[in-house]
Amino acid sequence: MSLPTATALGDLDTIRFLLDRDPLLVHERGAHDFPVMWYVPLGDGGVETAELLHRYGVAPDQESLGMTALHWCAKDDQRDLAAWLIEKGADVEAIGFKFERDGETPLQLARAKERREIAAMLEKAGAKR
Repeated sequence: MSLPTATALGDLDTIRFLLDRDPLLVHERGAHDFPVMWYVPLGDGGVETAELLHRYGVAPDQESLGMTALHWCAKDDQRDLAAWLIEKGADVEAIGFKFERDGETPLQLARAKERREIAAMLEKAGAKR
């Protein structure tokens, strides 16, 4: 099992096993060049999984095409994980180009999806656009 798969499944034991065996897996990319931290909001991981990955050195704002896990949280209304990512220093103004040719920030995505609570969290954290 790969680290991205274990992360998507929220399989903490396998994540620990893989990262204890090879700490450089924190840089592993999954399908479509998705970074490991993306698999937390895309799968069944949640804050506990994100925290474990972070303890092993996975950055909270790993990106692909500028898009971060915080973008996915805004899109899918994952408030607890969004709050954790913000607390851990995720870039609230990261510009992702996965869905919009001109790019969009987590705040723009939250507003477009009418995720008012996440939008308020992002604004409180300093997001302007």
